[in-house]
Amino acid sequence: MIPSLIHQILKSCGLKQQELADLMGVNLQRVKRLAGGTVQKMTREESEALVRKLNIRADWLLTGKGPMFDGDHAGEDAAPRSPSSEDGEDWKPDFMGRVLEGVVNAYRESGARIGMRDAGKQAMLIYAGIVEALGYSADSKELDAALKVEVHRLRQSLSRPVRRDESKRSA
Repeated sequence: MIPSLIHQILKSCGLKQQELADLMGVNLQRVKRLAGGTVQKMTREESEALVRKLNIRADWLLTGKGPMFDGDHAGEDAAPRSPSSEDGEDWKPDFMGRVLEGVVNAYRESGARIGMRDAGKQAMLIYAGIVEALGYSADSKELDAALKVEVHRLRQSLSRPVRRDESKRSA
């Protein structure tokens, strides 16, 4: 069952095995063994990393049943909370720029339109979710892998067909 779950995570999050290894805090060989079935059980720390960093549901990791992600109700992801600087850590402006760039590119690639103010809001939500999941002390590999997951999710949500009632525009 673990190989199937690992492959689903890789596909759903748009990750490569090395990126998943970075997020889990393990080496590439460990992910290859999990994906290949050589290892049949994840450690508690590995499971907790997936739950915390990718918002994967713990019960899904145990059973493979139900929604994969926390907040998956009719295909919608849970909205991350706004970040706080209670711990006194500084924001990472370069990373925030990459998040905004990812949002704008996802919309551009999908053919959807978004204003800069809305793109900024979307980027802030993504940034907040990543920082909440990984913390301010995350290294650049973890941040980049998490950003790739979030931009992939955004692309998926933009590629979903729009329901008829959502597509009506007021003139």
